[in-house]
Amino acid sequence: MEVFPPSVPSKTELLAVSKGLRGCDPAAIDRAVTFLVQESRGNWHNRARAKFSRRLKHCQLQPNQSKALVDCILARLQRGYFSEQFADQLRLALYLDRDALLTAAQEVANSQLLHVQRYANWVLSAHGAGLRPNNSFKPNPLRGSA
Repeated sequence: MEVFPPSVPSKTELLAVSKGLRGCDPAAIDRAVTFLVQESRGNWHNRARAKFSRRLKHCQLQPNQSKALVDCILARLQRGYFSEQFADQLRLALYLDRDALLTAAQEVANSQLLHVQRYANWVLSAHGAGLRPNNSFKPNPLRGSA
């Protein structure tokens, strides 16, 4: 599996991977999976994760790649370590292993982290088909009622 160099990938490198995913190029798939499971912060990184997540749904992944992606996305949900455009990663996890994501969402629906609760309840209400989201959500009084 080809990996990114030790330096943080540039937007240009990420766009090249994204272009390769259009044709489901195996090298681009490897690089996209490697990038998605890495924890990195940089220019365009979250947008790249979202774009890769959308495009990988149209590519044939190896079982170990699917497992690595699902494990990583579930861990991010459980820890609350994600930022904008995380819904695209959740949709990829739904596509790859719906049952695992629904189980994880049920487990964290009552998390102390409000952003985790919101995403978990979104997964359960939009995709749970009979699973009940946490309807006891109460806004944090320190943050106001927004």
